[in-house]
Amino acid sequence: MTRRGRVDSVEIVKRSDAESRFPDPFLSLHRLTLRNIHEGGEAGPEYPYDAVLRRWLDAVTLILVAEVEGKQCVCLRSCIRPPLLLRGEADLPVPDREALHSLWELPAGLIEDGDRGPDGIRRRAAAEALEETGYGLEPDRFEIARCAPFLSPGTIPERIWYATARVDDTTSAAEPEGDGSEVEAGAVVRWIPVDEAVAMCDRCEILDAKTEIGIRRLAAASSRRESVK
Repeated sequence: MTRRGRVDSVEIVKRSDAESRFPDPFLSLHRLTLRNIHEGGEAGPEYPYDAVLRRWLDAVTLILVAEVEGKQCVCLRSCIRPPLLLRGEADLPVPDREALHSLWELPAGLIEDGDRGPDGIRRRAAAEALEETGYGLEPDRFEIARCAPFLSPGTIPERIWYATARVDDTTSAAEPEGDGSEVEAGAVVRWIPVDEAVAMCDRCEILDAKTEIGIRRLAAASSRRESVK
């Protein structure tokens, strides 16, 4: 293999957008021909790469916190995740211990048209809080984290925006409406002590990456506040 300098940029030489058999697809597949441009302007060979987009790309993930029975708790939610059903058809390096159809997650939702800038993300966070947990919170109650990580950049360039808000009364929730789909039928919402949520991550009981990141961020922030006292 010829050794080249670092990559300064990547050029899309050709792009072929795969057609979906569905009239209004949620995801779109993009077949790319790429070429790396190395330092000094040297161009590498062309190579193929598949990537996925969707109409609303980025998402907001809610870190809802509250004091329940004297403990700081975080709100977790579980609902159906259909792609998990396909793992049984894949050639897995290590067989799963059990077949899953749902995961414990922080509430989240896609950032839609018109949800632009920090205020737009706050409005979306408030809408998702009501839809997924039943808690009515004003948008200005949410604090948006500056760092929005990528979760699966090898496949989809989605970023996750974390929005944190405190719920003053955990008994004030209305019945969550969900999005009206069967995927969200029977969703469960629970308040879990933050230290127990961290322990669940350590025991591999939290398997959703965005949720583990959010829980550990929350625990680290709580620890920093305690150390200042």
